[in-house]
Amino acid sequence: MKFLIILTSLLMLAACGEIEAESARLKEQKKVEMENQGRVKVTRIARFHDDLAYQNNRGIYLIKDNKTGKEFIGISGIGITEIGSHWVGKSPVSDER
Repeated sequence: MKFLIILTSLLMLAACGEIEAESARLKEQKKVEMENQGRVKVTRIARFHDDLAYQNNRGIYLIKDNKTGKEFIGISGIGITEIGSHWVGKSPVSDER
């Protein structure tokens, strides 16, 4: 009887670890897009687990200003940054500003 209880407990603990490991991975889903009067386009490109975030999830967003052509990348609850590039010789190199 004790052996059965210990075995059941170990199986339950092993299953809990797998659930946490699975939820910690970056989850790719279909892209969600929103456009504001043609000026700004926001696309959610991914979502990931974060214990400190609201409902334990954060989203990664691509924000494009159609008027200026600038692109930004943002993480919900963290902030945004401009995506840019510069030239090194004849090759463009991507960077964040």
